[in-house]
Amino acid sequence: MKTALGVRRRWRQGQIKAALAALTLLVVAALAATPALAAPAFKVAPRTLGFGKASPGATKTFTVTSSSGGILLVTASSSSPSFSVSPSQGVIGSGQPQTFTVTFTPTKKGPQSGKITVSGGNTTINVMARGNAQGTATATPTSTPTATPTSTPTATPTGTPTGTPTGTPTGTPTATATATPGPGSGLGSSRLDLFRQVW
Repeated sequence: MKTALGVRRRWRQGQIKAALAALTLLVVAALAATPALAAPAFKVAPRTLGFGKASPGATKTFTVTSSSGGILLVTASSSSPSFSVSPSQGVIGSGQPQTFTVTFTPTKKGPQSGKITVSGGNTTINVMARGNAQGTATATPTSTPTATPTSTPTATPTGTPTGTPTGTPTGTPTATATATPGPGSGLGSSRLDLFRQVW
C-alpha cells in the first residue's frame, strides 16, 4: 500500500510539473507575439506655457529634442486662434533641438486657453497654453488708400509771335494803254490855230 501511494504521489507531482512547464511556454509565446511598445521619438519642455495677465503679442517658447538619436521632422499646430505657433515644422537630431515660439493673439478679453500639438515619427505630445487677455489683437489693414486727383491742370500759351516775313515777289506786270481821240478833238485844234493867227 505504501508503495502504491508513493507512486501516485510521484505521478501527481509529475503532472503538476508538466502543467507548469506548459503554462510557462504559453506565457513566453504570448509575450513574444506581443509587439513591444515603441519609445517616444522626442521630448518637449516645458509642457505648459503660462502667459498670466498679458497683452496681445506676448510670447513664450518650448523646445523639442530627439530622444532616439536619429534625425526627425516634427510639426507643430495650434487648436486655438488665441495662440499661434511658429515655425510650423522643424528638423531635430542628436544635439540639434528645435525651439518653437507661441504668440498670444486673443480675440477677446479674459482667460484664454489652447493646445499646441507636436507630432513626429510615432510620437504626439500636447503643450497647453493659458493666458488672461488684457486686450484684443487689432487687425492690420490689407490695402493702402490712394488719392485720386479731382481736376486736370490746363496750360494756356502766352506771348506774341515775333519775326518778319521774308521773300521777294517775282514776275513782271504787263499792261498796254491805248488812247482813242474822242469827238471834238479836231475843233479844239482849229481854235488853237485861230488864236495863234490873231496873236
